[in-house]
Amino acid sequence: MRLGKLIAAQRTDSTAGIPCAMIDLAYRILPGFGVFGPTAHLHKSFLVETNLRRIELYLDVPEPRSYTFPQLTLVGRKGKQIPLREIVDTVALTSQPDASSSDQLRNSLLTGKGIQAVKEMRPSLTIQLKKAVYISELRLANRRNHPGRASRHLALRGYANGQLVFAARNFDPKQLLDALNAICIQIGVPLPSGQVTQAELQNLVERIRAAIIARLDQPGIRFDPITLLSFLPLYGHKGPLSHYEIRIAAEAMIQILGNDRRARTIAFDPLGILLSSSQKLQTVMVEVNRLLTQRTQQPITIVASKHFIQEPRLVREKARYLKMLDAVFPILRDCGVTPVLCYGSLLGAVRENSFLAHDDDVDILYHDGSTSREEMLKRRYDLAKALTARGYICELSDKAINFLIRGPHGPVDLFPCWESEGQINVLMGYEMFRPVDREVVLPTSTVHLHDKPYPSPAQPEKFLQARYGKGWRVSDPYYEWPWPITHETT
Repeated sequence: MRLGKLIAAQRTDSTAGIPCAMIDLAYRILPGFGVFGPTAHLHKSFLVETNLRRIELYLDVPEPRSYTFPQLTLVGRKGKQIPLREIVDTVALTSQPDASSSDQLRNSLLTGKGIQAVKEMRPSLTIQLKKAVYISELRLANRRNHPGRASRHLALRGYANGQLVFAARNFDPKQLLDALNAICIQIGVPLPSGQVTQAELQNLVERIRAAIIARLDQPGIRFDPITLLSFLPLYGHKGPLSHYEIRIAAEAMIQILGNDRRARTIAFDPLGILLSSSQKLQTVMVEVNRLLTQRTQQPITIVASKHFIQEPRLVREKARYLKMLDAVFPILRDCGVTPVLCYGSLLGAVRENSFLAHDDDVDILYHDGSTSREEMLKRRYDLAKALTARGYICELSDKAINFLIRGPHGPVDLFPCWESEGQINVLMGYEMFRPVDREVVLPTSTVHLHDKPYPSPAQPEKFLQARYGKGWRVSDPYYEWPWPITHETT
């Protein structure tokens, strides 16, 4: 649905009498208004400040839609988060009204799992609380790959004693105009009080955008990430990025990176539609580095990887990570397993004799003699226990097969496997194992990483081809990128 239709469908008395040109201006300046994301500084917040017994989230659209509902957080008095497990009684979805699925939905809500409605008119999620609870604020976190068009239509209602006491929309023309007015006051560009021509409107758009950029150039003055994202066409973009879009996108990334200049790539998910090609992403990354270098008066290089966007820590701190490898390989062998470099660490060693600049962790595959998935899962805990006894911190969970260990020189990601019928089943993607011939992995051979020898699969080239395909020799920093990305040159 185009914004004009969206505004027409949602026009309220609060916008009556406001010239359509002002609404058009607001959309041109804030095409991404209503976006929110998965991380704390990109959450959508609604002030409630009343008791609620029932909460409804629904998608208010005039045609059937499927929808993945955002994650819900309730905040009570003095900013304290309210544990959902203590107050949620039942959860119902319009497309799944039976009692058995209500228990499953409640569990999904409590554990943070996605709740998806099938394609229907006005999909709705209803959360019944055990009793009326004072809620000061309601926060929503969008799921990965779901910050797009559909979330603009999200609406909320709250009830107490059977009466509607709270209502809000993620996108509303009045909110859009209020946001534009606040920005124009901040940047010192007055809005016209009467009608304007299309030529005057375009001139005003250019003035406001120029003032926004000038504001960014002032030391110590920044817009928050949500506002910066709202300046961008996040719900649909074609063609090359303009200079304005590049600058705003770079500023948004810098704000999300924060003082540590490091953030999980998932935090940038709302930019996925805009940065839909490797060329666009790289263009913005160049601007990020230019701005950071200018502001810090020292060379800064931020690189993008599928896990983190950050400075290339493996390369910068290679001495520390090599010491970690020197220490952990003997310890793993002492624990009774056969370890080898794998994945990005092996790729860097074979292709470049170095850590990859865009890689963000050190990967080791280990063979412990397991002959089934069940045995492999059990032996993970045995290995973690043995490593813990040797002073390592093991971050083992049931949510992932691989697990991180931390020693005095840094972390390493361990990947188990198991052998069956002459093949070794190796993790080749998220929770996806594929068999490779045993002779590809064992017995181990040697590769060099920064001129130091380390154990590797028996046939490292074949292992890399099995993992990354025939094109593994060509560098692709955006392999398995978190959002769909092409290799266009526009």
